[in-house]
Amino acid sequence: MDYTNKTILVVEDEDVLLTAYKKGFEKHGFNVLTASDGESALTLIRNAQPDIVVMDLIMPIMNGEEVLEKMHEEKLIEIVPVIVITNKSDGASLYKCKKLGAKEYLIKVNVSIDEILEKINKIFAEKSV
Repeated sequence: MDYTNKTILVVEDEDVLLTAYKKGFEKHGFNVLTASDGESALTLIRNAQPDIVVMDLIMPIMNGEEVLEKMHEEKLIEIVPVIVITNKSDGASLYKCKKLGAKEYLIKVNVSIDEILEKINKIFAEKSV
């Protein structure tokens, strides 16, 4: 799939992972924006309206669940789909994120860039229907 006109926002506070995701998505043709905390992410979501957000939950200033809550309140979640990638594997977090509108909830240690791209393709396919 051609992503040259698509922008992805990667929200991750671990520099090594942020860089890996950024390079991986750029290699597939995405324009990549990055944020290392929830507050910066929310500002970018409001102002840049990326095509999709890939976001960690455990972050400084504002965590991923709080970002999802704000996106839900402001109806941004209806415009900008979110894939959560986290190490929080508890059912409560999964339930809350899905209830707030996250399209996918993936566990970091179990997921590769290719698997994330599969999920992105699925979301874009659903959006274009």
